[in-house]
Parts: sequence; C-alpha cells; structure tokens
Amino acid sequence: MRSGVTIAVMNKNRIHKDSNIGKVHLPFFLIQHDEDFEGWYPVMYESKIPGYPAEIVGELRLRFKYEEVVILPSSSYGDLLKLLLDVESQLISDLVNVSKNLEWFAENMLRIYAAKDMAMEWLLFLARNEVKATDDANILFRGNSILTKAIDGYMKLIGLQYVDEAIGDIVRSICDNKIYVEVDELKLERNEDVRTHWRVLIGYTKMLWKSIEKTQAKCPRELCVFFSALRDIIQDKYVEQSQSVRYTCVSGFIFLRLFCPALLNPKQFQLVKEHPDARTRRTLTLLAKTTQSLANLTDFNSKEPYMAQMNEFVRQNSAKLMDYIDYIATEKVSPANHKTPPVQSPETFFKPPQIPYLIDIDKELSSFSSYVIRHREDLENLISLEKTTSS
Repeated sequence: MRSGVTIAVMNKNRIHKDSNIGKVHLPFFLIQHDEDFEGWYPVMYESKIPGYPAEIVGELRLRFKYEEVVILPSSSYGDLLKLLLDVESQLISDLVNVSKNLEWFAENMLRIYAAKDMAMEWLLFLARNEVKATDDANILFRGNSILTKAIDGYMKLIGLQYVDEAIGDIVRSICDNKIYVEVDELKLERNEDVRTHWRVLIGYTKMLWKSIEKTQAKCPRELCVFFSALRDIIQDKYVEQSQSVRYTCVSGFIFLRLFCPALLNPKQFQLVKEHPDARTRRTLTLLAKTTQSLANLTDFNSKEPYMAQMNEFVRQNSAKLMDYIDYIATEKVSPANHKTPPVQSPETFFKPPQIPYLIDIDKELSSFSSYVIRHREDLENLISLEKTTSS
C-alpha cells in the first residue's frame, strides 16, 4: 500500500480465459487520507516483450477514498461515547460548524447513535432545532443541513428494501427493456409522435404510483415513527400556515430524498446492476419529475411547459398522496417502537443481521476521534470565538 494502489482491468470471457487489458496505478503521494477522489486515470498495458514501453490503452473513471482506522479496545471509547450520547451536547453543534464534509460527519454520527438505539432521539432533536430556527414552512428542510444529511443516510440504512419492494420491479422493467420516453417536442425526431410517448409515460406513471400505494404497509416502522413525530413538531410550530405543510414535510423526505433519487440513480440504490443508458435514464427522469410534482402537491409551471399534460394526473392523485402520507406517518414514538431485540432472541436469531448488529461502533468511534484530531485547531478557534462573543 505504501507504494500506491494498482487496479487490474480484465476482459471477462465466458468461453476462454479472461484477458488482461491493462492496469491503473495510483501512486501513494496522490492519495490523501480521508479525502474523496474522482477522476479519469490512464489504463496502461505492459508488453510481455522485454524493454518495450507500456502504452496507454484507455482511461478508467474512479471514485475512491483512502482511510486508515486504528481501532482501540471498546473500553478506550467509554468517556467519548458517554459524551456523544448526550444528544443535546454543544460538541456536536461545534463539530458541524467546522465540518468540511457534512455528509460523512452526519453518517458517522448516525451510525454511532443507531448502534445504541438512539438514532430516533437524535434525529428528532435535530428536527426540533431546525423547525425552531425556520419561520417560513415553505423553505423547511430544503437545504443541506446536518438533519437532512442524517435522514438521507438513515433512510438508506433502513429503507433500501422498501424502495425495492415499492418501485424496484418497475424500474428494472424499464431498464431491461430500454423503454424510451420523451415528451419535450423540441427533443423529438421528426417521425416521432409525442402522443405515443405521452401514453407510455402516463402508463408507467400510473403503474409506479399504484405500486407505491400498494406497498405502503411495508414502509419501515422506524420511518413511520419519525414521520409521525416530525408532523407533530411541525404542526405545533406552523399553526397558522397552510395545512399542506403537514404532508409536504413528510413527502419531502420519502419522495424527494428517497424515491426520486432512486429513480434517477437506480444502481446506487441497488435496484439494477448497471447504470441505464441515456435514453432509458430520460424516461426515469420524467417519472421522477412527475413523482416530485405530486409530492409537492403542485402543478408543473411555466418553467417546464412540456410537462403540463401531467398536471391532470397530479390533481387526480393529490388526495391519494395525502392518504399515503397519513398512513405512513401514524406510528407514535414509544420505547417499543424502536427497541432492538437481543441478538440471542428467536426473533433475530434466524434472520439476516440487522441494525445495530451491522454497525462496528468501535470503528465509528475511532473514525470520529480521528476527525476531531484533524479539526482540533478549527474547534479551538471556534470555542475561543464563542467565549469572546459571550463575554
């Protein structure tokens, strides 16, 4: 590893032996600890003839992150864990303010709390703070905050199976059959009939929505509990504002941050094995646009006039969307709602591993410790500034 990383690129052959295309070598000096890298790197083919120079035969796009983690015995993290389990600790707020990678920090904290069955408590604390600091319900949860990043991670942590059950079959059918739909007449070929495309798009949109409705009972209980508590928090704050906010606050997460991203990037959500081609991706994009409009309870406006024909579908199904939200946001918070059965219990013994048993909390605490050390100077400056301001 000290000399770098070498990736072999092979041509897989079902009949004959796999052949070597070349190698990508990443020198160690290019790899920075805990930094995300993405780019194109040359694939070098080394000739078997002695003295013959290697040649570039192509490029490979890579996205990677190098991380070294030194994990100490569990007892070494006792004091740190005790500090972190105080969800209202100022330490977390300070770390958020100096974070250069909010997504990583949110997911690291989420895993620590999830391993201790405290993810719900932490998320609701963040939600109360964000709602308290936001006077306009229309911009609530629109930005990239510690809360939205944490919930994104939480939904992926516990909701991937639900996404697959709700929309997986339809997405796979579209990708396998390379279904192409385009309703923007400016992008159509002369011999293409936009009415035919509209019939196909509306057909798949109805299938998608019906499948989501049909699987509402499979929404993970943890998400239902969170959505129910979130609605209570919002209704207490925005008493005089539009009642639609009690629906859009939930749809903004389950649709705009789970279903729609899964439509736009099905491979990332483990719905398909390969990225869809450009034409198929356009079909999924149009489905995501319609789903987003329905989730927002709004028509398509003048910015996308070519989608106006879908407004009828949105209006016809707005009441059904609200029924769906009412259904998945009814579980109330109680210890029984999110208490994890012991690993030895019959309830978990014969099932696949689940949270928190999938999380190596010592590894997460080690990563957190390294993060604090790297940002020590920033933290000290922030604490000094806070003391000066308060004095």
